[in-house]
Amino acid sequence: MNIEQIKNIKLNFIIATARTGSTLLLSMLNMHPNVVSASEEPFAYNLYSRFGKIKKWTSKTIDTYCNDFYFISLGRLESQFGTKQDLKNILETYKPYLTFDVVIKLTYLCFQPSKDKSHITAIFDKQLEFHICIETIAKIYPDSKFIILHRDPRDQILAKIKLAKRMNESSKSLFFWAYIWRYKYSIFLKKASKIGKERFLEVKYEDLVLKPEIELKRISGFFNIPYDSTMLAYDEYFKRQRNEVDVNDTTINKFLTQHSSLLQKVNKNKIGVWKEELTNEETNLIWMVCGDLAEKIGYTRDENFIKQRFKLKYGIDYLAFLIWRVIGPNVFHSLPYFIKYVIVYFMKLGKIYKTNDKHAYPNSYHNN
Repeated sequence: MNIEQIKNIKLNFIIATARTGSTLLLSMLNMHPNVVSASEEPFAYNLYSRFGKIKKWTSKTIDTYCNDFYFISLGRLESQFGTKQDLKNILETYKPYLTFDVVIKLTYLCFQPSKDKSHITAIFDKQLEFHICIETIAKIYPDSKFIILHRDPRDQILAKIKLAKRMNESSKSLFFWAYIWRYKYSIFLKKASKIGKERFLEVKYEDLVLKPEIELKRISGFFNIPYDSTMLAYDEYFKRQRNEVDVNDTTINKFLTQHSSLLQKVNKNKIGVWKEELTNEETNLIWMVCGDLAEKIGYTRDENFIKQRFKLKYGIDYLAFLIWRVIGPNVFHSLPYFIKYVIVYFMKLGKIYKTNDKHAYPNSYHNN
């Protein structure tokens, strides 16, 4: 691929909250021969403050970038990325032409290592936390476009709770998850209006499941890529990836626990599950928090909806939401790069100490 082809690759983002079908959509898009995808590794934003203004890239700069890329990883590289040496090699190959934008695109081309990249014209990156920095991302990558992926908050929150049970993890309250849904989608829609709605496409999980071909054609048109029916065969991709990628058993088991449905065709039975598995009180609580925004998006309230009285425990849950999902992340993202680096360093050391998990510290693997 020549440098002009690389420069012309379009970088796009899928923004959502967890359990909205974002991995399903990403895997569908990744089946397209002109698309390569990545998931939840926010290097395109996190590395900008340190490397964004560099005009001349040397071998030393490349080496530093590769080390930082692995260091700030959120631990999701192993099942979707090549090796550190692959990244170094491709950056060295194009060294005379490197700018931050080109470096980022070349980094994305190291994802999905078994895929032929010779015809790539579009990159899709799934991010669940870009509500904090979406305006900055839109400025750094002025040609980028965004998908806002919606799901009925009642099904989404139920899916979060069920996943926590499967992972043997403690789950937050319904009120806590409901406020996260409301908070993130309020920001998504507000920022979309401010940045320019022509750069945003709203997609519903329900439409993607019930009429996948129609939705994928609509998405393809918005991003100026030809529709390809292979996108409907995403389950074959995940079966192949599970068999081909050399990852440890823990990674495989975690993936299968979180996304086992991707090994099968779309399951329409996941729509409206809340009607059978949530009580009226639980449904009413979620709708009390999310209902006004959900109705604007196109979801309808249950006919038995009755607004609940505010309880003291809701205030405690709201305080936890503010601390852990608003104040904490915003403070972290506002810090200088070197302070973030130190914080991440000690967090990773802490995880290694507690779990004896060498994969918590990315420099300890994929070094070859």
